[in-house]
Amino acid sequence: MPYPVWTSTQYPMCWISTPSKCVQFKSLFFSKIDLLCAFHQIPVVENDIPKTEMMTPFGLFEYPFMNFGFRNAAQSFQHFMDRVVRGLGIVVMHTDDILVASSSPWQHMEHHQQVLSHLQDHGLKIHPNKCIFGAPSVDFLGHRVTTAGLEPLP
Repeated sequence: MPYPVWTSTQYPMCWISTPSKCVQFKSLFFSKIDLLCAFHQIPVVENDIPKTEMMTPFGLFEYPFMNFGFRNAAQSFQHFMDRVVRGLGIVVMHTDDILVASSSPWQHMEHHQQVLSHLQDHGLKIHPNKCIFGAPSVDFLGHRVTTAGLEPLP
């Protein structure tokens, strides 16, 4: 779904305390999924594409995808991703970082299938080199998430 570039968007971002809910349910397996060039996978509304115009050594260039510098990029992307993972209570997500937590290996595989299916349905690609699957702990948004809890990274 295309997003407007210049319309002011007021949408809440995820709080870092949110990953602690994964520990409440005695999760033993954690995965971190990172999206590949996340913002650049979201198309801009057709009418706003000319507003992205910039001068390059090769002439004018219009950017048809969301860029990090757009005024409402972070809020629009968070809104888009909240819609992508809607109904999946097994994830915590902040912008392009997704945390999956499960209590058993079988459940974790099922959760992965659900999350990856939702991402694929929305045409999103992951960055495999930055993903961690089925670990006893993961670093997420400046914190280490483990079976024991949430602690700040040193």
